[in-house]
Amino acid sequence: SVVGFIEDAAPETLYAFQGQQGDVITLAMSRSDGNLDPFLTLLDSSMNVLASDDDSAGQQNARIDRFTLPSTGIYYVRASRFTNPDGGIPTSGTYLLVLARRFD
Repeated sequence: SVVGFIEDAAPETLYAFQGQQGDVITLAMSRSDGNLDPFLTLLDSSMNVLASDDDSAGQQNARIDRFTLPSTGIYYVRASRFTNPDGGIPTSGTYLLVLARRFD
């Protein structure tokens, strides 16, 4: 678990972790304060997008649930915010990011 802050000066943060082929993981990014609309992206070691979520079933929190890692190596989690393509005021605030390895 880690706590972070998204704002205009720092609109995203990148975290790295080591994973094993076949590991099943869940990532969750929840707003703690402010008006942040979290956006969560899982990337492989070449920075290719493997999965992403910005609203987890209509909630203003992001979640990637039960994702199976395709290979052993380094993975990245990008914690950022949803940006409306039609404009609008960017959101900001504190978030809690959780990476959990599943054993169920």
